[in-house]
Amino acid sequence: FNAGVAYSSAGKYAEAIPPLTQAAATAPIDPHPPRPAIVGTCSDTGDCEIPAGPPENYQEDASCLLGDLYALGLGTKRDMAAAAKWWFLPLDKYGEYRAGAAKGDAKAQVALGDLYLAGPCLNHLDPSRHALTHDNSLVWNEALRWYREAARKDDPQAAIRLGKYYDGLAGVPRQPGKAETWYGIAAAKGSAEGQYLYGLALRSDGAYREGLRWLRLAEAQGYQPA
Repeated sequence: FNAGVAYSSAGKYAEAIPPLTQAAATAPIDPHPPRPAIVGTCSDTGDCEIPAGPPENYQEDASCLLGDLYALGLGTKRDMAAAAKWWFLPLDKYGEYRAGAAKGDAKAQVALGDLYLAGPCLNHLDPSRHALTHDNSLVWNEALRWYREAARKDDPQAAIRLGKYYDGLAGVPRQPGKAETWYGIAAAKGSAEGQYLYGLALRSDGAYREGLRWLRLAEAQGYQPA
């Protein structure tokens, strides 16, 4: 890992890929790896100083950085499939959610969607250059896939997340009609948050009396924002 970061910092991306691949492929990924202050430095002349004894459990950061290199075409041809593979590898530590989602458990599917959006590669050691900070559609596409699976099973939390997506949460153009529909589905399932959001959506759409009715239902359940 030290070597990969040092080479990458010096712009030697092709040389960075093999050691980063080796580090990222080392299992298991520790959800709380130690963070040494210095992992490797390179001078202006390109000479790299790599500390002896690589730090343990740096698979996660190596995987994220590899995803960046493939996504940006640095040191290799641009390959978004490879980028996705490395970006999402750290989520393998949440195997129980993956297993549950694959079996059709709606709560696990929602949790897995949430994990994609809160993935470690969105906040790792080099966010200024991280491709996911500039284009998060890849992450959202994965999250939405699982939210939609859960929504088919009438999970209200999945419906709320889909509503928020269409409400502009991901930076995409708002689609108020779709957002209102999903909030309405969650509200009908008894979700206090869904009732609150549905009430707000209805009022924004001019249906003040109906919107107020749903806001009061949310308030009756103790939902604080209402």
